[in-house]
Amino acid sequence: MENITRTIYSSHLQTSLLTGLPFVAPANSTLNQKFDIQASVLVGNNFPKLQYFTIGNGGHRFIMGTSTAPGQPALPKPEPIQHRTTDAALFNHIPFKILELNEDTSAESVGYGLRVVRTFDNRPYVCYYAKELNWQNVAVELETQVTDNGVTTSSPFVPTVADNLNPTPPALANTGTNVTTGESTSVSAKLTITLTPQECDNIKHACEVIYGDEGYAIISELGLVTAVKGPLVTVPVSGSGGGYTYNEIIGSQISAFISTFYPLMFNNNGNSTVIDVGCAEPLLSLTNAP
Repeated sequence: MENITRTIYSSHLQTSLLTGLPFVAPANSTLNQKFDIQASVLVGNNFPKLQYFTIGNGGHRFIMGTSTAPGQPALPKPEPIQHRTTDAALFNHIPFKILELNEDTSAESVGYGLRVVRTFDNRPYVCYYAKELNWQNVAVELETQVTDNGVTTSSPFVPTVADNLNPTPPALANTGTNVTTGESTSVSAKLTITLTPQECDNIKHACEVIYGDEGYAIISELGLVTAVKGPLVTVPVSGSGGGYTYNEIIGSQISAFISTFYPLMFNNNGNSTVIDVGCAEPLLSLTNAP
């Protein structure tokens, strides 16, 4: 299966951005509609950016494996479940943090989005289902990849006057077979997604509240989210008679699903993973085979 599944909603946004044509998210495609958060607020002339991510524990199932080694028992093992390109949400979202109403403050909301008040065991809680991505120190780079005997080597791609501004048609042999060489070009932006030990504890606490067992804190699906930071809204603070202002995200859509498997119950050190956000194109480079 593919580790990363790009969605049709990402292609829709990209096409609108490249053409300069108006962008309107289709009905039944935003996380705002799923969570009933400012679902009717439009992004207007603002193009959503890839600036949040969301997590879930529904991207896997356990199956009974089969062992071919003599004397070794069959054991259960996790099996990933792949998303379709038309999916608009995770199989099962879990919040990054869950707070009692009197614990929710302006400081707690910084860096998060998709704020929902939900009830568990007859008690209301504030849940945050989106977390901001950190694009600091990330650069967009052009690369060339060459694959030889299953080994891929990358090197920077630098356009030249001779080869790129004044290209010449590739020479095709009149005899034998013209064979592509397995070269490709790509645009790469290597993004690190990090969860600190405290953030992992927050997710485990959320699963303890929701399911009664922190063992359900298994991140097996990630969603990269495009969104616009909407207008300031006032969030009431329980028992204070006041509130705080908060930038909720609007027009939020999942641009890509990532299959993972991180059981946080056994993790005390946080988690970090690198995702290459970009695209690749085959490069027509030929050799002649007899």
